[in-house]
Amino acid sequence: MAVKILVDSTCDLPLSALERMGLYMEPLTVHFEGEELRDTYDIDHADFFARLRAAKKLPTTSQVPVGRFMDRYTELLGDDPNAELVVLTLSKNLSATFQSACMAKEALDNDPRIHVVDQGGTSLSAVPAVLTAVRMRDAGHTASQISDFLTQKRNNLRIFAMVDSLHHLHKGGRLGAASTVAGSLLGIKPILNIRDGVIEVAAKARGQQNAIKQIMELIAATGVDHSLPFVFGHIDARPAMEALMDAAIPAFGITDYTEVNIGAVIGTHVGPGCFGVGYYDTVENPDVPIKAEHN
Repeated sequence: MAVKILVDSTCDLPLSALERMGLYMEPLTVHFEGEELRDTYDIDHADFFARLRAAKKLPTTSQVPVGRFMDRYTELLGDDPNAELVVLTLSKNLSATFQSACMAKEALDNDPRIHVVDQGGTSLSAVPAVLTAVRMRDAGHTASQISDFLTQKRNNLRIFAMVDSLHHLHKGGRLGAASTVAGSLLGIKPILNIRDGVIEVAAKARGQQNAIKQIMELIAATGVDHSLPFVFGHIDARPAMEALMDAAIPAFGITDYTEVNIGAVIGTHVGPGCFGVGYYDTVENPDVPIKAEHN
């Protein structure tokens, strides 16, 4: 079987990396100051965040339409009975893109060659899932095996990230007003824990160094599955991400990692100044809440 992998743009891998790994991508759309911008294609990161900081009204985003998924499925699979497709999308709790991908499969008579996977988060969790799918494809696994493994491991995906402000998440409806107020008091920076698309405040930090310490505690509390990829990422905050890398890489013996410059769709909802990690943990019961030792 020839397995192809289709991702949405919130994995935030650059086009050059997608091409190198033989991946296909469908972009979400950012609606900004009267323009419709295709994530990754129509505006670069620096220009987007410069405009976001100056904007009086926050942009909005929209999912990949059903029709675009249908067209891409048909293009990638054709009439080849040996072709298979794994479709990886951000969490259904964060976007309707997963539903669009499923509806497109249904519209094509539930073609059994298509396997749609909700990878459970976005960007920082998408990249470990995507890279795992690529490894499995290259090792000769079927689309069904890849889909089953990623679904089984979804609850072991961890995202811990410091955000500069909860304003964007609250305005976009991703976080309640009480959490926003609590996270904005006295200059405290929240550390977010994102599990299966649900966003929670796992810790609070005063300043970058304390935030790095809190994230390190959270990683230590879960453990790192070194057999699977680890990701460091940031939103217009590379120096902070690099400081976290300098601390975490030697502390946890991380050798297999990727750096991600998070783009416009996630940046719309989180805002600039965010940095953090995404990885698979070693927790036997991943449903148990994880908190930092010092909040």
